[in-house]
Amino acid sequence: MLQRHKRKLLIEEIRTRTAPLGHMTLLESMELLKDALVKAEDAIVCITFTAKWCGPWRMIKPDVLRLAHVYKEVKFYEIDMDDNEEIAVARSVTVAPTFQFYKMGNMVAEFSEPNKLKLTETLRRVRRINITPEPYDF
Repeated sequence: MLQRHKRKLLIEEIRTRTAPLGHMTLLESMELLKDALVKAEDAIVCITFTAKWCGPWRMIKPDVLRLAHVYKEVKFYEIDMDDNEEIAVARSVTVAPTFQFYKMGNMVAEFSEPNKLKLTETLRRVRRINITPEPYDF
């Protein structure tokens, strides 16, 4: 079983390494963030809190963009923490890069490290999460 899991991860690694770059939308206000979460409905939303000066973010950004191409059903967004400090504070983010994953407006996963393998595994895991629709709580 573990061997099969490793093989799947290796195939996905090769697939994402050679994929063209996808697209991330820059969110510049709390209103745009709320709107993105509501419009996503039951799609997965990956929000990456970044900073222009952050070396680890610059290192992993091409991988994130490739994953955005591979996982077309996931909505990828970027929030610059320096330009949007209010959003970072409201979402309790203190480290860049921080990845937050939402489904139906609810955060279902979060981590703060530039780890492509962890990002890929988290995307695969959150795709399987089922959430009962509830009112959005921002």
